[in-house]
Amino acid sequence: MDRLARVIEEATDARELKRALSVRMVLAGMATAEVGELLQVTPRYVRKWRGRYEREGVEGLRVRYRGSESYLSVEQRQELEDWLGAQE
Repeated sequence: MDRLARVIEEATDARELKRALSVRMVLAGMATAEVGELLQVTPRYVRKWRGRYEREGVEGLRVRYRGSESYLSVEQRQELEDWLGAQE
């Protein structure tokens, strides 16, 4: 529960915060429907993240998407930025 509290305190992503809050509220004894109503999410959302928390711990609540790999190399990107900077 301490790690869950830390996630809530340190969350920089609203999605992670909402996930952690929903889990913490359910673990505190609130009904799934009530948690959903307070956080404006569906009961299914609450059950999903509680299940993920039970299986994977707090790491299961993290946003995993980190974007795609760039099509340009570092050199190509720098060359493009230099060219754009020279344009008026």
